[in-house]
Amino acid sequence: MSTEETEETCIGCLRFIGFLLLIGLHIAEITVSTINYNTTTCSNADIILPVKWLLIGGIIGLASILFIISISIKLCIFGNESFPGLLVTLFNILLSFFLIIWAIIGGIMLYRYNQDCKPTSLRAMLAISAVERIFGGMHIIINMCERALKD
Repeated sequence: MSTEETEETCIGCLRFIGFLLLIGLHIAEITVSTINYNTTTCSNADIILPVKWLLIGGIIGLASILFIISISIKLCIFGNESFPGLLVTLFNILLSFFLIIWAIIGGIMLYRYNQDCKPTSLRAMLAISAVERIFGGMHIIINMCERALKD
């Protein structure tokens, strides 16, 4: 095995572990939001309720990860020629913008409007999810720039 093959294998393993962690986080978001859907008390929720923010973000995050995994499997089986690169690039751009904008909305909601929300576990999950979305959006943008520079 050459050095390049070893590096690609390590990067693939790290991505797989990252996908598993993200799938777990999105399932936790969906679970926390559905458990607390009717019991949340947020008197100042002007933009969107935290449970709805977590539910929408969790569903979109889980669907996008499953979409990325299915694209990766298709690329491994059929090769690069069978799948249009423009579709993948467009999906990555839209996903990165959604993640960053959704994180900004969640951050504003967390620190400005929902200091009195109960239960407090909802606020903790909101903070974790907002930070993850910022890093996720930036990771997609950086990854796309690195690929563009390689070509």
